[in-house]
Amino acid sequence: MEKLAPHHLALIPAGNRRWAQSRQLDTVHGHAAGVLGLSSIVAAAWDAGVDVVTVWLGSAEDFEARRRVEIGVLADWLATDGAALLRRYKARFDMLGLWEEVSPQLSVGADVMHDNAGDSSKQLVLLCAFDGHKELLAAARRVDTSDPEIFRSALWTGHLPPMDLIIRTGDAGGLVSGFPLWFLDGAFFHFCPFPWPEFEAEDLDSAIEAWRRG
Repeated sequence: MEKLAPHHLALIPAGNRRWAQSRQLDTVHGHAAGVLGLSSIVAAAWDAGVDVVTVWLGSAEDFEARRRVEIGVLADWLATDGAALLRRYKARFDMLGLWEEVSPQLSVGADVMHDNAGDSSKQLVLLCAFDGHKELLAAARRVDTSDPEIFRSALWTGHLPPMDLIIRTGDAGGLVSGFPLWFLDGAFFHFCPFPWPEFEAEDLDSAIEAWRRG
């Protein structure tokens, strides 16, 4: 049977700062352009048959290095367009990572997202101030086991299904160190050389088609 769409799609939307710098703009404009594209790409993924969309938005170190105005761009999206997206698809929502410690500015937006979440098969997971190495260390402290399923259940992301397709944008090769490492095994990787603000629905279609062929 032909694979129609990945059940779980992960996005690493890299390149926002480089996109802004290449246009001699303040980096906040790169973050704004990146966040602006989230709604359309997540919607396109759900329309294509994807159920779970996970977006890695940066490690704790990344968030600590960002200015308040840059974090504010994401906070505003959560409280407005992000919440509208969840209502439109009656989608479930989860926000994982150390963001409450590093960027409490996001709390109001996160609450609005949870208030507008539904119970359909569609789900949006945002990884904010998330570090895959710290996730593994935290799980190892919680459980002492050689059973992979028990260990998985101790992960911050342990309740999520396996990732089928991981898309990374930006001109740097490879993944990012903060990505949830447990999900790398068995996933199909698709790398785009251009930055996230230039990623469009047609590029998502190309990635899904590559996943089908792979």
